[in-house]
Amino acid sequence: MRLKVITTILSIRAKQFYRVLSELGIIHLLVLSIALIPLLLMLWSRIDEQSDWALPILSGLALLSIHLNRKDKEYLEAILTRPFIVFFVEYCFVLIPTFILMLVRQRIDIVLATLGFAALLSLVKLTIRRKASARPVFGFPSHFQQDFEWISGIRKQYFTIGFIYLCGLGLSWWSPAIPLVVMLLLGIIVATFYMEAESHNLLEIYADQAPRQFLRKKVKRAILLFWGYCSPLVVLFVVFHFQYWYLLLLLLVIVSLFPVLGIVLKYSHYLPGQSLKSNELILGIMIAFLTMPFTQPVPMIFAYRQYKKAITNLKNYLDAPVN
Repeated sequence: MRLKVITTILSIRAKQFYRVLSELGIIHLLVLSIALIPLLLMLWSRIDEQSDWALPILSGLALLSIHLNRKDKEYLEAILTRPFIVFFVEYCFVLIPTFILMLVRQRIDIVLATLGFAALLSLVKLTIRRKASARPVFGFPSHFQQDFEWISGIRKQYFTIGFIYLCGLGLSWWSPAIPLVVMLLLGIIVATFYMEAESHNLLEIYADQAPRQFLRKKVKRAILLFWGYCSPLVVLFVVFHFQYWYLLLLLLVIVSLFPVLGIVLKYSHYLPGQSLKSNELILGIMIAFLTMPFTQPVPMIFAYRQYKKAITNLKNYLDAPVN
């Protein structure tokens, strides 16, 4: 029975991964495969120059972050007597590229050490919980009530947003990378604001236009709101690092697509009042592609495809009466 439950959970993970591939589509996968060839060759040359421990350490830190932020620990502990087996198997799949590279380099010791770390990490029951504020830290005028995703997102992540923002303001003079990285991180956080679907009634209140016009208005407001919020960081970058103006322009284009991806993913999978946390994986992959030159066309095509799906999906709700 235990083995059956474990295999069922792992099959669900496989289906989730298959969903990501199906969302990309065959054409996108072909484009991505071609684009990844030079990228992988470049990464291989960079990794080859580093210590053998560099990739395992980075992989371990990534797994540590994932494990400490998992929200399914309590659920798995309730249905399994040994949930660490599921965690360990999942982490071993994630570590396959690291294992292959270390085996090629004949570093069995690193493979065993990484397996040991994954096993110990699987036994850790700690989960980082962020307490949501009962009220927004920043007051919003009534005109911004239609940007309810922002209000809710700031309530839940005000400490993280404030800390990153203040660090960016205070250290912008030191290095051009600081304001750029801060704006990149804030863009990622804002994209996650769109992981909850509003009720049907709320959708109809603010979607007083056809789906196409509603989405365009939503995207426009999100981009203007984000860059209005980040305008002090932009000004400080121009003041202290104007010689790198071209990096700022590139960032403006890339980060502007983050909320666009969040919005079109939300409404292409919209179900009234439902959590859309399953979109996080797809969103993360697309954002990662945007930060790499060889794969940037993929999320742009993906966003347009999801935009079309969102229009079709919204017609089911905006053209139908509320039950």
